[in-house]
Amino acid sequence: MSNARRIRILHLEDDPADRELTLLALAEGGLDADIRPASDGVEFEAALHDGEYDLVLSDYSVPGLDGVGALALTRERFPDVPFVLISGTLDEDSLIRLVRGGVTDYVVKHRLARVVPAVHRALLEATERRHRLEVQRSLDEER
Repeated sequence: MSNARRIRILHLEDDPADRELTLLALAEGGLDADIRPASDGVEFEAALHDGEYDLVLSDYSVPGLDGVGALALTRERFPDVPFVLISGTLDEDSLIRLVRGGVTDYVVKHRLARVVPAVHRALLEATERRHRLEVQRSLDEER
């Protein structure tokens, strides 16, 4: 990604080893990012209120919060920020709730090589969505 500024990521993960593996995958993939960690629901909510983010990476289950709740909180504060779930295998009901809630992508923890392409795709789609909205607003103003 060739942005002038670094990508701002909020990363919800309670397992230090999994956090490090994700950070390593991002670095190895050449992603230039400022990453704010959160390890539980309280830290995540505080981070959402204290910062601005381009992307959220989230585990499904952390103390005080699950992926569906993290997605809902993110959508309340930042409706257009991509949300990529990084977790182990999930049951079908949880996946359906996440898809209905607007999860951008899902990366299985034992396939972290997919995280950088997922991040790039999510950011590109968000940029394209913003651009389409700007064009639509411009067209509406001309009428």
